[in-house]
Amino acid sequence: MTSLPDRMSSTLISPIANARQTHPANATPASGFTVLYADRSLLAVSKPPRLLSVPGRGEDKQDCLIHRVQQEFPDALIVHRIDYDTSGVLVLARGADMHRRLSRLFQDRKVEKRYIALVEGRPAPANGRIDLPLCVDWPNRPRHIVDPVNGKAALTYYQTLAYDAQGNLLKTYPIALGFSPVGHKQFEGDGKTPEGRYTINDRNPNSGYHKNLGVSYPNDADRAYAAAQGKSAGGDIKIHGMRNGMGAIGAQHLHRDWTHGCIAVTDGEIDELYALVKPQAEIEILP
Repeated sequence: MTSLPDRMSSTLISPIANARQTHPANATPASGFTVLYADRSLLAVSKPPRLLSVPGRGEDKQDCLIHRVQQEFPDALIVHRIDYDTSGVLVLARGADMHRRLSRLFQDRKVEKRYIALVEGRPAPANGRIDLPLCVDWPNRPRHIVDPVNGKAALTYYQTLAYDAQGNLLKTYPIALGFSPVGHKQFEGDGKTPEGRYTINDRNPNSGYHKNLGVSYPNDADRAYAAAQGKSAGGDIKIHGMRNGMGAIGAQHLHRDWTHGCIAVTDGEIDELYALVKPQAEIEILP
């Protein structure tokens, strides 16, 4: 039986190694779900946008996440929901006992939920809290409105990550580089991290590190330079988290540059990047 803490946080239900994509018989690849974690007591699955968490009223609203999950895990039970247009992680109980225990955590507000959203304009102040009672705006469901009389308590802490003129999401991360970090990578084993323009050409949730994103080093120029010196340019450059089982060290890994040429961030940061960075995204690694 899975042991539950007194308080669950997003780190418990963040995407983890061994994630796998599953597409039930009635789902297309674009609308399938991803199993992020599974044991005998609970599941964590990623719901895509524009999919109901539970069935609605009417035959046209029966296709939903829980029905799809139950095709593979018949004992899965819904504990909480995510809005139709929202993507994110749902925790599902396996069996009645775990359903009661998880439901109590949600009922007692011991579960922290985190959302990343693109918004219009610039919040002022940039960081803060919103503590207002909300209820369903029945004529405009599923929208909610502030209602001091009938609304339920709703507390939201928000933080502006960053913004630009086009509304693109920006964020800075402290990183660790190759163990010899000065200068552009030239040869296999030189301990340097590539510099210049590359693309994200691979995604791996099951590596020896907590997820990684592949960098398209070496390019043609890199190979040509190394070959002219009679050497190999190397490769297998990644943006990755900590070695599996060592995620608890967190930001302490920044005390020195320690990789063999990769770019290292914490497990939580690679979770964010893995979710947000699209395949073939262009990146620039600066000196």
